[in-house]
Amino acid sequence: MKFTVVRPFRGFTLLETLLALALLLSLMTGIYGIAAGSFDLARSTTDRRLEEMRLTHLNLLVRRLLSELPPEGQLIIDKNGLRLSPVPPALHWKALEDAVAVELGVQGTSLHAVWFGGDGAVLGDVPLLRGVDSLVWEARDAQSGEWGDHWESETRGLPTLLALRLETRSGPAPERLIYQPTPAPSHVAAR
Repeated sequence: MKFTVVRPFRGFTLLETLLALALLLSLMTGIYGIAAGSFDLARSTTDRRLEEMRLTHLNLLVRRLLSELPPEGQLIIDKNGLRLSPVPPALHWKALEDAVAVELGVQGTSLHAVWFGGDGAVLGDVPLLRGVDSLVWEARDAQSGEWGDHWESETRGLPTLLALRLETRSGPAPERLIYQPTPAPSHVAAR
């Protein structure tokens, strides 16, 4: 008869334990890297989408403003600002009913809408778009067909076209938005 000697279970050696921990650590590092990359991509995609949405809303606001110009209104453009007087209905809010003009222009790195009273005092200031690197308003002269960065409707009438060149920090390329200002019918301007 043969007897087999049963040895007690000895467990894992130190080397096997260290190899298992190293393998587990490398797997956890890889999983963390993938998760962090996914979160960064989701955040940057969300930020870009939010900027596109803000730019779209700015475009719609300017289109609406330029389609509601009062017939007796004034439009003044200098390189970095657009001033409308009287305030178009789209920006005529109850809290700012004493405002006689509104200006869209850059302050620091943000595009702002600023309301002015009859004495030139600032009545309200609302940031419309942050992260603006450059903004240039241009008007196209109907007679010459040339674009310029200065216009006064009081002496020259409304320009045939307006352009807004806008470059944002995270934007891939400068945007150029084209508008055709039109005076509002008198029943819309009287609102």
